[in-house]
Amino acid sequence: MIMRTDKNIAVRIVALLLCMSMAAGFMVTAEAADFTVTMRTDSMTVFVNQSGQLSISVVGLTDAYEVAWSWNRIDGAGALDLTPDSNNPNMCTVTGRDAGTAEVIATVTAKDNTIKSAKCVVTIATRVPVTSLSLSADTKTLAVGETFDLAATVLPDNATNRSVVWSIANENIAELKDEI
Repeated sequence: MIMRTDKNIAVRIVALLLCMSMAAGFMVTAEAADFTVTMRTDSMTVFVNQSGQLSISVVGLTDAYEVAWSWNRIDGAGALDLTPDSNNPNMCTVTGRDAGTAEVIATVTAKDNTIKSAKCVVTIATRVPVTSLSLSADTKTLAVGETFDLAATVLPDNATNRSVVWSIANENIAELKDEI
C-alpha cells in the first residue's frame, strides 16, 4: 500500500486501485475523512439585543471544508440571529432576539461528504434593571480614628447587575475600606 500526505496523489491512487479492482472483479473502498468538531463552549448566555461569539475547533481535517450553521428552538422559546464570520468559517456571532433557550449546531462537511457537528445551548436573557439603591445611613459624623460600616441594598434581588462600586469624595478626611 502506498501512503502519501498529498491528497491529490492519494485520490489518483484510490481511483487507479478502484479501476484495477473493478477489472479484477473485486471492490476497494476509500476510507471516510477522520476528523472531530468541537464547540469551544457547550453553553453560553447572551442578553436580548446583545451578541456573543461562538467558535468551533476542527481537528484532523486537512482537506478544504465548509461549515454550515443551523439553529433550532428548544423548550418552545429563544430566538437568535447567527452571523458566520466571513473571514473565519469556524466563528459565528450569536445575537439574542427574544428571551429563552436555543441550540446552535455547527456542522462541518468534508469533501467526501463525511459530516460532523457540535452544539452549544444558548440562553437568551432579559436584563433586569436596578430599580432601587439604598444605604444603611444617609449621613454619619465620625470622630478621628472611628470606623463605621455602611451597607448598600440593591433591588430587585434578581437585577442583572447588583454590584456596587464604592468611592469617597475626599480621601484627605476619610478612608474607604472595601470589606465584606
